[in-house]
Order: sequence, then structure tokens, then C-alpha cells
Amino acid sequence: MHIASHWKLVELLQMLIHAKANVNCVDLKGRTPLYICVSSLSTRLYFEDLRHQLPCILTLFRAGCDMLNLVEWLMFKGSGIPDVLLEGADDFVAWYVTQITNPQSLRNISRKVIQMNITESNLLEVAFKLPLPHSLQMFVARKMFFRENNFRHHIPNNVDQNHRIP
Repeated sequence: MHIASHWKLVELLQMLIHAKANVNCVDLKGRTPLYICVSSLSTRLYFEDLRHQLPCILTLFRAGCDMLNLVEWLMFKGSGIPDVLLEGADDFVAWYVTQITNPQSLRNISRKVIQMNITESNLLEVAFKLPLPHSLQMFVARKMFFRENNFRHHIPNNVDQNHRIP
């Protein structure tokens, strides 16, 4: 999963997903396939990189992967996902709009705070020592993207900007 995500090999990702591979598996550094796919996003080549990464992101999204703090990272690196790249991805657009128009979940905020306060380099080792149920240890062990606090959201043009999920 990680190699296919790194090289944006969507067909291979789809085959692995069809074979029941875990879309949230982590490597020894706590990185998920989504993390591997998106972490190489260049600020300088934002649109070009995203054009190649989005099919991989959509494949992982549709397979139910933990989207980490993807929207936050995209906003930090650029202006969000350009409308032209979102054509035909209505399911993802609905999720994306929900993410940029609502606060982050307490679960994700907690994971980020925990990860930002881990001074040791081995996230997995520390995560599995936390006094949490195993499912939450696994959740905390999935490395998130880190960014500065200030950024602007790009809401796709075809979305009502006053839309909020109750």
C-alpha cells in the first residue's frame, strides 16, 4: 500500500484494496498510505503535484481510509483543491466541504496534541504505551501532517458557502 501510494499507482492500490489490504496500515514511523501519498506535496508545484495525487487520495478515501488532517495540510501547502480537479468526485466534495466548514473533531485534535507532544522518534512505540483502548492506540499511531495555525480555506465554486452540517 505504501509503495503504491508513494508512486501514485492507483490501479495497484485498487487491486490491493480489492484483496482486502488495510488502507490504514502504518509503517514503522506511523505513516499511512495517505500520509505517504500526500506528504510529498510541494508548495512550489502544488497544482501539478495535486493533479497526480488526487486520484490516489480519492481511491483511499473511497476505501474508507482515515483522512488524517488532509484538508488542513492542503490549506497549509496551497489554496485547497482547485475546482477543476474535483469534477466528478461529488462524494469527496461533500466530505471536503464538511471538513472546511466545520471544526475538527475532538478525536483528531486530541491525536494531533498527543503527537505534537511526543518527543521520542518512535510514534508507534509511544502510542501503544498510552493508557487507551487498542483501537484508540491505533488511531493515535497514524501520523498526522503538521502545519502552522493560520491558513485560508478554499471552498469549491459549486458549493453554497453558507452550508454547514448540523
